[in-house]
Amino acid sequence: DVSSFNAVLVDVRWPKLALATLSAAREAGKPAILDGDVAGDGVIEMLAPAASHIVFSQPAAERLAGTSDLPEIVGRLKRKYEHAFISVTSGENGSFWFDDPTSKIRHLSAPEVKAVDTLAAGDIFHGAFALAIAEGMPIEETMRLSSMAAALKCQVFGGRTGAPSRTEVCDALRDWNATPLSLLPA
Repeated sequence: DVSSFNAVLVDVRWPKLALATLSAAREAGKPAILDGDVAGDGVIEMLAPAASHIVFSQPAAERLAGTSDLPEIVGRLKRKYEHAFISVTSGENGSFWFDDPTSKIRHLSAPEVKAVDTLAAGDIFHGAFALAIAEGMPIEETMRLSSMAAALKCQVFGGRTGAPSRTEVCDALRDWNATPLSLLPA
C-alpha cells in the first residue's frame, strides 16, 4: 500500500518487488521512480514501463542505448520509454535529461568539488531526486538539488555517513544556482 506516500523509489536489486511497487504507485497516481542501474538481462526492460521517472546511471544507459554519446543516449532512451521522465547521471560530467516541454536534451554540469569518496553518491542523488519530486519541485530545481546533494557527499569519506543535510545542500545551492543549463538537440 503506497497511498500514504508522495512518491516511491526503487532500484533493480529486487525486480519483482520493484515492479509491484512501481505499479502500485502508478495506480495510486504517485510518482514511480526507478534507479536505472546496471542489472541482469531484461530487468530494466521489465521495470521501466511501470516507472514514471527513470534516472539511469551512465553505465546502464550506455548498455541499453548501445552508444557512449550521452545526449544520444538520452534521446534513444526517451524514444524507448516515451511515457517516463528520462535522465542519465554521469558523475563529474553532470546529468542529462529529456525536457518534455521543449523536446530537447538538457545538461547540467556537476558542481566542482574535491572528491574524496564517491561511494553512495548515486544513492544520494536518487534519494534527493525522489524527495524533490515528492515535494512537487520543478524538474530543473530537482536536478540541481540532486546534483548538489551527490557532489557534497563526494567531499566526505563514507557511504551514507557522508550524506549532507538538507540545510547543507540548500546553502551550497545559493551560490551554484547561477550555473547555466545547456540545451542540446534531441
